[in-house]
Order: sequence, then C-alpha cells, then structure tokens
Amino acid sequence: MTSIQPSNPNEVMSQKNLIIFTSSLGVLLLYATYIFGLNVLLITAVSLVFAYLVEVLFAKVRKKTIEKAFSYPKEVMKEIDDYIEFTHPYSDGKSSKRIVDATLAFLEKDRSYLKKKPLNLLRKFKMRKKLNYFKF
Repeated sequence: MTSIQPSNPNEVMSQKNLIIFTSSLGVLLLYATYIFGLNVLLITAVSLVFAYLVEVLFAKVRKKTIEKAFSYPKEVMKEIDDYIEFTHPYSDGKSSKRIVDATLAFLEKDRSYLKKKPLNLLRKFKMRKKLNYFKF
C-alpha cells in the first residue's frame, strides 16, 4: 500500500492534528453517551445534520459574498476609507511624536489640581504577604 506524501511538511502536521482532534472528539462523545445516555448521541447527530445543511445551503451565498469582497467595490472602499479617517484622522506618520510631546507638556505643567493617590496600606500589606516579602 502506497501513501501519498504531501509536498508541504505543514500539511502532514495538519493531517496528524486533524486525526488527533477527530479521535479525541469521538472519545469524548462516547464518554458523554456513557454518562448522559443516548440523548447526547441524538443531539450530536442532529447538530451534525444541521451543520451540513447550513454548509450546503449557504455555500452559494458565501461564495457570492467573498467574490464581492475581493472585487473591491467603490462604495465599500469609500466607507472603509471614511471609517479609517474617523478613527485615525492623522495619517502623516507623526502620531508617536504627538504622544511624546503631549506627555512632556503634561509633565512640565502645574499638576497641583490633581488629587494625590490614597496611601492604601492594606493593599500593600496584602501584596507583600502574597509575594512572601516578610521574613518572619
């Protein structure tokens, strides 16, 4: 008996993983059937049939949607560009410089209006205890 060797070594791993995954699912199904009864087997069969029907019935719709997406329609591309402009209005490549400048400006100005952080001794004690900081 001759076996067909795939040209890509990743395909071998994916075939092995598929076999392992399928066999582990089969073992889990048998174990669940043993524990919970035949209801699990019936529910699994119905869900597999339903998944197959969805796969077959919606294959044409998915194919049309994917073909439309790869055709790059102008109205969709305009909406994508508008969304990009809305979420990131600066496209000059200087966003990092603006962030650094804003941070430095904040550090240089008066921060007396900010409240101080609470001392929170209980939190510090809990963390030191959790990290075994105490030697006694």
